[in-house]
Amino acid sequence: MYQSRSGLYKPLSVPEKEIRLIRLRPRSFYRPEQISDDVLICTLEHASRSNAIQYTALSYAWGSGNETRPILVDETRQSIGANLEAALRELWDDNEEVLVWADQLCINQDDKVEKNRQVSQMKEIYEEAQRVIAWLGPAADGSDLVMFWIRKMSNAEGSRSVTIDILNHHEKPENLAAMTEAFDKFCQRDYWQRLWIIQEFTVAQQLFIACGGALIAFDELVGALDFLKLPKWVVEQPDMVNAYKSTSLTFVRGVVTRRMRYQLRSGHQLDSLFQVVVESLVMGIDYSHRETSYPRDRIFSVLGLAGDAFSFGSFPDYAPSTSCEDVYEEAARGFLRQGHVDIFCYCQFPRTERNRRMATWAPDWQMPTRKPNVDDPWFSQFSAGTATNIAPQSITFPDTKSVALQGIIVDEVKGFGSTWNPDWLSALDCQAALDYLTEITAFCEDSPRVSVDDVQLVTARVAINERVAYTSEDWRQFYVTGYNSAVDSLFDAFQLGMEVAETWFTTGMKLLHSRRPFISKTGYIGLAPDHVAEGDIVCVFLGAKTPYVLRPTGQGTYTLVGEVYLHGAMHGEILEGSPDVQKLVLR
Repeated sequence: MYQSRSGLYKPLSVPEKEIRLIRLRPRSFYRPEQISDDVLICTLEHASRSNAIQYTALSYAWGSGNETRPILVDETRQSIGANLEAALRELWDDNEEVLVWADQLCINQDDKVEKNRQVSQMKEIYEEAQRVIAWLGPAADGSDLVMFWIRKMSNAEGSRSVTIDILNHHEKPENLAAMTEAFDKFCQRDYWQRLWIIQEFTVAQQLFIACGGALIAFDELVGALDFLKLPKWVVEQPDMVNAYKSTSLTFVRGVVTRRMRYQLRSGHQLDSLFQVVVESLVMGIDYSHRETSYPRDRIFSVLGLAGDAFSFGSFPDYAPSTSCEDVYEEAARGFLRQGHVDIFCYCQFPRTERNRRMATWAPDWQMPTRKPNVDDPWFSQFSAGTATNIAPQSITFPDTKSVALQGIIVDEVKGFGSTWNPDWLSALDCQAALDYLTEITAFCEDSPRVSVDDVQLVTARVAINERVAYTSEDWRQFYVTGYNSAVDSLFDAFQLGMEVAETWFTTGMKLLHSRRPFISKTGYIGLAPDHVAEGDIVCVFLGAKTPYVLRPTGQGTYTLVGEVYLHGAMHGEILEGSPDVQKLVLR
């Protein structure tokens, strides 16, 4: 991306845990005549992490490689990304030198072996820094205004005069309009949307957020966000609160929450890499999708947050011979060895031409991945493949593209309905919703497994993926009433050409994606991925929370189609008695 700087770099000592630091010379430092006064001057020097050096670590977005700025490094002219140069310029002092770590200069990006070693230390580099500055970029789009009011709100607790200042300012329509636009731009900044910053932001001991010349402490950002959540303001000052409701706020809150969880862990075990990857990469209901310049970094960038990163000893791996697909498949193998069978929930389709060569059982983390319809495994209420009377799962890998595991074939897909894929951010399409419910009802009426008296109940449970736990018959009336109320509301809204009023039931419908109602040969009713086909089989893997749909290859193996809700098989029913457990090989 940037010009080669290999001549600048001397080998780092691995035993000494050496890193490079930028020594940013002050403005008063001597400069050659041919170097203009506004060009930054610095040197690169080696330092051992064992020596407790005091330095500032920069957390920033690299930006486009096409936009560069000149810098003098060890008396040689170099170019660096414009965003990094702007950050260093803000740290530039008139008289004092500043020690800085920034990956773009401190790592020899052309040396893949060094890059592997340095990236594997990045958690410690940020954790051991005297301070970490989260650089959002130069001041623009009202950012100074946002930073000012963030600090003001964080100081409001216990100060009547500060609170009055805040309320008075936000009462004026022109101020509200300016703040709404400025805060939205603040949340849309590239920094918040980059994956690498999650680790950097999370592990810092002393964290500051900088935007142009404005600087706030992390606690001030948290204080402002907490201030805006106070019930008093939500009720009494809704216009002020709404001014800070950017659709991109999810990015900011996500990294803030991750940092707070990490810092408050009090010796508790860190999350598994599986959970860290899922929580970092899977889109929320606002379709937020974090970015990296290199696809393999979608795994490598969060390694430092996982308590079991040592189990993935080959990571990070930037060797040219290792493809992004190789990394994703190796990650999936690691997760499966740990028993995370429900990694399959994150295998979503259709895949692009690029990733069709990947094994279907390995998630493609480069594509936007949506939350499983059956929820993340650690939150799921289901237990389709778990029971005390069944031997534990045994997983092997016959070759690099195959995984063999134990499962029970339940049935075969006989027929399916239309795709149900509502837009999470828009009102429900009333006609599509009514058609969806009608198709499920028709399958229930055709099924020998569903009694006439249970058609409404089963339709209701299937339609929302049993999102509300059905723990006993006491829930029957709750489901049926919710279903009937939703049908009435949808029909009325459709007739009047209005948006439907949301209820818990319509919300449950809306949170699904890429589903088709289906019926199996023996009458099971459920929701399958939208690319399901007749002849696909439904199976339950031992240890899995949910059943899955597989497609026979005709060669004794299967490809994965995806997660499925199968009514009557979500709570261990298939494991009762003496089920026929088979070895199923996926490719």
